Amino acid sequence: MPFRLMQKYRSPEPQAPLRPAQSPLDIVLDYHQATKHAPYRYARSLGYMDWDTQPDPFRRYRGAPLLPLDEIPPTADPPYGALFQPGSIAPRPLDRDFISQLFYDSLALSAWKEYGGSRWALRVNPSSGNLHPTEGYLISGPVAGLLDSPAVCHYAPDVHGLEVRRTLTSGQWQRLLDQLPHSTVLVALTSIVWRETWKYGERAFRYCMHDVGHALAAVAIAAAAMGWQARLLETVSEADLALLLGVADQVEQQDEHLKLEAEHLDGLLALYPSGDSTRSSSFNRSVVIDLATTALRPLAGEPNRLSNDHQFWPIIDAVAEATQRQAVNDDLLRGYPVPSLSLPVHPSSPPARQLIRQRRSAVDMDGITGMSRDAFYAAMHRVLPGQFLRHRSQSQQLLPVEPVRRLRLFQRLPVRPHVPRPRRGIGTGNRRHPGLSRRAIPGPSRPGPGRCRAGGYGGALHQ
Repeated sequence: MPFRLMQKYRSPEPQAPLRPAQSPLDIVLDYHQATKHAPYRYARSLGYMDWDTQPDPFRRYRGAPLLPLDEIPPTADPPYGALFQPGSIAPRPLDRDFISQLFYDSLALSAWKEYGGSRWALRVNPSSGNLHPTEGYLISGPVAGLLDSPAVCHYAPDVHGLEVRRTLTSGQWQRLLDQLPHSTVLVALTSIVWRETWKYGERAFRYCMHDVGHALAAVAIAAAAMGWQARLLETVSEADLALLLGVADQVEQQDEHLKLEAEHLDGLLALYPSGDSTRSSSFNRSVVIDLATTALRPLAGEPNRLSNDHQFWPIIDAVAEATQRQAVNDDLLRGYPVPSLSLPVHPSSPPARQLIRQRRSAVDMDGITGMSRDAFYAAMHRVLPGQFLRHRSQSQQLLPVEPVRRLRLFQRLPVRPHVPRPRRGIGTGNRRHPGLSRRAIPGPSRPGPGRCRAGGYGGALHQ
């Protein structure tokens, strides 16, 4: 349907909040239904791009001490295939270079683009619409050449540096470390939903969840390139972690505009050398409460304002509150069976960090470039449950519970609408693809399941 026709089905008026007195699960399910696209309308959004209120893509904490990180140039090692072979990469020591490379290969800027006087950044981690709602934090003990004492730091990708929000005492950090493998560092992820709401309206929360999945994978891959593994810690409540990070007061702002730019907790990752057995896959909740409510040192820095005005979408606040994670019983996170599958590292496997730093969105398929069957099956193998950065122990997978989503593939068939079939014996060649007979290109017909009316060649992956 032409865009101008679709426009009249958009509504600039935000939907009323979800019904009160619902269970959190009902609120999430209602949100899912309310924010679906339909054949003759889009989900609710502003209906146009309000460039005057476009959010600042970079959250900064003005006044916080800034620790510059190094830009570690990519090298030939390790090969990309080695990331998926448990134990094939020797763990690197925890030092300044490790932290610098960890963020440089996961959440950093990768390039700048310019067009018509506008300039914008691309990042290593993928993001819907290149809006990047995800923010990263480091919680770590002393790091040689970088941190003299334990600290909580916000990562600033525009300058590739760490903003020290608060320091911790040695005793506080040790109480956390006693539950985790030696040399553990923690990476926390938050989302600024407003960055997605500005463009996508009520669907914004969906895209934030989509993007945090990308960020989790990006951090895990960056760690794997240095012989470390990542584990998502699901037993810490978001409220407790927000207190520790210093973002809890953002959602309690009296100014509704400042509240819309608040960071919402997404997850906490423990990073530690591969092969190191975990003392526990969870935090003791009382430890986090103790750290977050007693004897904490003051926070440094104030968050910058991202937009001069905002559009309110109450349904976003409702689903964000409904999905706020409370403490989870660790008995529910026992791991899951992982098939013992393995693929050899191909001798021509490209350098991992070169691929990481050169990642781009697949938006232009030429219809000619292809891939081998073995390469396709290897890629599909890595999206099977438990096979992404698989480890020898079930309790050391990136995700503590078995994924409930499966990959669905849609093939775009080479259909050219309104092109009549050639008469027999005439025009059987194809000038663009000489090896493809024109008879292989179906003529006009009603699209059926698995078919696409749009012309072109290629494929799309949807999760």
